[in-house]
Parts: sequence; structure tokens; C-alpha cells
Amino acid sequence: MDILTLNNVTKSFDNGKNFALKEISFSLEEGKICAIVGESGSGKTTLLRLISGLETLDYGSIAIKDTVVSSTSVMRTSLDRNVGMVFQDYALFPHLTVSQNIGYGIKKEVEDKVKEMLQLVDLVGYENRYPSQLSGGEQQRIALARTLAASPKLLLLDEPFSSLDASLRSQLRSEVHAIVKKAGITAIFITHDTIDAIAIADEVIILKEGRLLQKGTIEELNSNPTDSYVTSVFSELKISASTILKALR
Repeated sequence: MDILTLNNVTKSFDNGKNFALKEISFSLEEGKICAIVGESGSGKTTLLRLISGLETLDYGSIAIKDTVVSSTSVMRTSLDRNVGMVFQDYALFPHLTVSQNIGYGIKKEVEDKVKEMLQLVDLVGYENRYPSQLSGGEQQRIALARTLAASPKLLLLDEPFSSLDASLRSQLRSEVHAIVKKAGITAIFITHDTIDAIAIADEVIILKEGRLLQKGTIEELNSNPTDSYVTSVFSELKISASTILKALR
């Protein structure tokens, strides 16, 4: 079953002189992890903000579980969409403990939910620590736990690995993949690093200058690219995507 469907989604910030996104159409099956890969200015952040409800579209429609949440006549709030978003800077409350951060916004059975989330992200025992007492990777896992505590239909992650040094990226990729799969949630994350996508995504969308060039599995994009830019993305890795995939998973 498709949980997310975009139909001809178009967005301009200057009344149509230039397009941040133009005629973007795709669907995402429930339970999948999808990476949106593109250079700066490709439109990937705008796309994530449109899906989350932080931006309005100019044309087209976005539906979550067959319910239209954005169109030229419909604009549901982020809360009404039941979409969870983990921001690049994690956006943890510095004055709240780990438990308080995770429980923020939960109205029922808060203590049980906090315990469940701490187990999910393997941070039991960190309940009374503050964000400043956590490493970057631990902060990311707490931000993920806080978002998942609200039981969203769809999880969105904004460049989840960009602020981490190289030694942590590989470890955190594996941890995020395991957490998302264990939670059984559909997820989309944006990245400029193709290796991020190879490491944890079931499907990949390649964006360039606001247009969707190709969508498919890593194996499909690597073996059967339909655009010269997609070919260049994988050739620049210097080794085959299948070899990287085996090494990272």
C-alpha cells in the first residue's frame, strides 16, 4: 500500500520565474525508507518541507494514505498530517532532560512511551541527562525517539548525517536504519551524499534543478540509469554501488 503520493507537485518562490520544484510525481510504499539525493539547490529541502506542511505548493497535490493534505485548495497543518520531522540540528530542548524531551507533546502514558523509545534507540539509563551531556550521535537518536514517540505515519529526516564526522557517519547510518526498520515506519531522508542513500535506503530519488530524474532501488539506478547525471553520480563513487552496499549493510 502506498502511504505517500505526489502528483505534479510544483513550487516557485518568485511567481514562476524560476522553479524550486517542477512537476514532481512519485509514490512511496508503506514501510520503505526513501532517500532524496541532490546537490545544493536541487529542491530536496523544499520537497521535504512541502511534504511536512511547512510550505505551500503552487500546483499539484500531496496525499498521505489516500487523503489529500496539500493542493491548490487544501492545506493541512503538519499536526493534521501526522508527519514527524527530525531537523538537521535535532532541535532538542536544552533545558529539558532526555526523558522530558522524548515525552514532550505526549498526552497519554508518557512514562511507558518514554521507556519504550529509550529501549528502541538503545539509550536506557540516559533518562536524566541533558542534551549538552550527549554526543552528537546520542542527540540524534534522542531526536529520533522524540519524533517516533508521537507515532507518526511518516518520518522525515533533514540531512541526518551531515553534522557528524566521518568516523561516526557509518555507525549512525546503521543505527538509524535499524531503529527505523524496528519501528516499522515509512521514512524519507534528504542527503547530498550518495553513500548515505546506499547505506540505508530501500529506494532513491535523484533530484537535479527541481526535477525528478529517476526513482528506484540503488541496484536499478546503478545498473540502468536513465539520465547522464544519474550515471555520473554513481561513476563518481569509483567503486560499484553493489560493493558499497555489501560493505555497509
